[in-house]
Amino acid sequence: MFCNYCNFCRRLLLFTTVVLIQVIGCAQRNDGGRSDKAANELHAPNVADVWGSVIRITPGNDLGDRLAGTLSMQDTQAIAKKCPAVIAVAPVCRVRATIAFGKMEWTPWKIYGTTPEYLRVIGLENVRAGRAFTDIDVHDAASVCLIGPTAAEGLFQNVSPLGQEIQIRGRPLRVIGILNKRGRNAIGLDEDDVILVPWSIVGSFFPKRIPGDFNAIFARVASSEKLPMAISEVTQVLREQHHLMQSNPDDFTITNLDGR
Repeated sequence: MFCNYCNFCRRLLLFTTVVLIQVIGCAQRNDGGRSDKAANELHAPNVADVWGSVIRITPGNDLGDRLAGTLSMQDTQAIAKKCPAVIAVAPVCRVRATIAFGKMEWTPWKIYGTTPEYLRVIGLENVRAGRAFTDIDVHDAASVCLIGPTAAEGLFQNVSPLGQEIQIRGRPLRVIGILNKRGRNAIGLDEDDVILVPWSIVGSFFPKRIPGDFNAIFARVASSEKLPMAISEVTQVLREQHHLMQSNPDDFTITNLDGR
């Protein structure tokens, strides 16, 4: 038996369907501008998760001889070649300086001179916008940089950083990429307040820095379970690199960052 209001029900159903389609379409259009950003942020890993499988190698040892050893690009390459437990490795030359854009100034928590591989070490395979610098940029000592979200907001405010020229101690650098947001680490420091530059240009605004003399080497391990293996491999490789006798202590220190 058919409903007495069958025609009415059909019209009501059709009207409701049309309204729903329009509402959904409007929501999708409004969200379109945020979809790419949201997708990138979904791929940005948790800071603690990443650092938990990263080791940091620094010059010197725990015996008070902090300046006994140095870290070089050759050390980095040897670790990459001879340590199977390490999946990514990058040297870092850390400096501290105020950056300027027009009349605006900002002093980021860290400025790192490094290689393109550093992004992989910290779990950022891609930038949020623009592009990462390349091995060619490092080779050519290109005046380019990547900027973290906090540094970008502090220096540029409502202006897009991409393509803009900033200055570090009078040296102009072009912003070619914006990093994905990472947040704060386990001790509360803002991992997004950062500038990354090719290590080969650091000497141009810090002339006293010895080219290729790095503050640290960061290495990402395949998994936290392989950390002991990675530390053993790296120790052996660096002792060979630094020509240490069996009776000599390590002239470097390896730290498991463990979320820090």
